[in-house]
Amino acid sequence: MSQPVPPAGWYGDPAHPQRERWWDGNTWTDKVRIASTETHAPRGTSMTATQRAAASQTGAYPQPVHGGFRPVARPATTHVPPAAVVGVVGLASFGRRLLATVIDSLLVSFVITAAMSVVIHDFQDRVLKGVQAYYDGFGGGQPTVPDDLSHLLMLMTYAVIAATVLYGTVSLGTWSRTLGQRIAGIAVSPVDKLSEKVGWSRGLARSLAWTLLSQGGGLFLVVNVISISMALWHPKRQTLPDLLARTQVVRRS
Repeated sequence: MSQPVPPAGWYGDPAHPQRERWWDGNTWTDKVRIASTETHAPRGTSMTATQRAAASQTGAYPQPVHGGFRPVARPATTHVPPAAVVGVVGLASFGRRLLATVIDSLLVSFVITAAMSVVIHDFQDRVLKGVQAYYDGFGGGQPTVPDDLSHLLMLMTYAVIAATVLYGTVSLGTWSRTLGQRIAGIAVSPVDKLSEKVGWSRGLARSLAWTLLSQGGGLFLVVNVISISMALWHPKRQTLPDLLARTQVVRRS
């Protein structure tokens, strides 16, 4: 049997007893104000005896006082609903997200380069010779990419795409953050549920979207620049992969 909940109104903030947070009748919102001495139930609403008993037992909601509700702090041992910690779990800054992206990109590139060197004979030498031949072409005025170099670059691009999707999906599905995000002190969470794990389905969707934008080339690169900039001005700092997967990036030690 589901536990009854109090009606919408201003109640004591579970995380900060000195202020009040708006309860919409279902979840805590991000609307807060300085706590008053005593807060009353919204006009036209009331709690049943069962609701008052449940609220008093859990300490999760305001306790009744003379027909109204007095703001009370949630005990430290009581589970705090994820939506109630909006004011506590902060969203990740653009700088931290950029740092994590750079670290993860370098990590994937290093691993793929090392793997290609093992799988493909003389991989590094062939790449260096191809690059040298390309730049030598500038002397003749018509530089062209050697066929061997073009073939190696194509193989490496496919490998990076596959590795990025796999790395992102496994990392987010297991830990809700990649190694770069861990170093930067951030993590990925479901939107408006900033303390929960992102899960495998969201992790896959976000990794696919990010890989498509970052590795797609052409128009995708332009869209990716716009997507990255959204972390600066979007109200929830969501990029296009975040919007698609319904995720947010938060601070997490």
